[in-house]
Amino acid sequence: MENIYKIIMIISVSVVILGFVKEKIPDFEAVFIIAVISLLCLTIFPSVADMMGKISRYFGKSESEKFILPVVKVLGITTVMKIISDICVDSGAKAIGHIADIIGVLCALTSVMPLITSLVENIGNII
Repeated sequence: MENIYKIIMIISVSVVILGFVKEKIPDFEAVFIIAVISLLCLTIFPSVADMMGKISRYFGKSESEKFILPVVKVLGITTVMKIISDICVDSGAKAIGHIADIIGVLCALTSVMPLITSLVENIGNII
């Protein structure tokens, strides 16, 4: 819960500072936004690492590993690519942002492909 308070404070202060940065030094805006994003990531990394440690204990213990791992990969890929895409679109590079979305979808599909082929094989065996 304390991470939420930190994140709210970082974003609130950043919005105020960004207003001044846009006025005084517009060329510095993108660098400032990247610095804020980095600070937010550093704030939540300990929580994410702890969560991933808890999730990783379940892998290797059963047959569920081959089903859960692709889903976790897809969640990670889509989250990162959506953030990258939004940054590109907000920066004015809409074409690169849309391409990043497409690349994210293709990467997610390739990481889930073993799961899809297993599903198709199982359906073929049933029929």
